[in-house]
Amino acid sequence: MSGGGHGPVIDISGIFLAIAIFLIVVLIIGIWLMVKAVNCIARAFAVHPRSKPLWLALIVFCLSIGFMIYVGLTQTDQTWYTIGETALGLSFIGLVITARCVELANSNVFEREREGLVTEVLHRPWWNMDDRAREEKAAA
Repeated sequence: MSGGGHGPVIDISGIFLAIAIFLIVVLIIGIWLMVKAVNCIARAFAVHPRSKPLWLALIVFCLSIGFMIYVGLTQTDQTWYTIGETALGLSFIGLVITARCVELANSNVFEREREGLVTEVLHRPWWNMDDRAREEKAAA
C-alpha cells in the first residue's frame, strides 16, 4: 500500500498552476478593460471638451479620489476604507458611462428618421405624372 494509509495523494502543483493561469487571464482582461475605459474617457474629452455632464462626472471622480486619500491618511476604521473604495469605483464607472453616453449622443447613431424613398428621390410619386400632364393641358 502506497501512501501509508492516509488516503489519496492530491497533486497540489496542478491546482496551483490552474489558479495561477486563471489569475493571469483575469489580470490581462482587467488591464484591457481599464485601457478601454481610459481610452473612452480621453476620446470623449477630446471630441467634446465643453460637455457639462462629462465635466461633472470627472469632478465627482476627483472628489472621490480626494475622499479616498483623506480616509487613507486619517481613518483607522475598515468601514471608511470600504466606503471610500466603493465611492471611487462607482464614480469611475459613472465617468465611463457618462463618457460613452456623450459620445453616443453626439454621433450619427441617433440620426433623424428618413422619409420614404419616393419622397426622397422624386419629390412627388411617379404614378401622378400622368395627372400632371392632363392638368397642364386643361390649364392651357
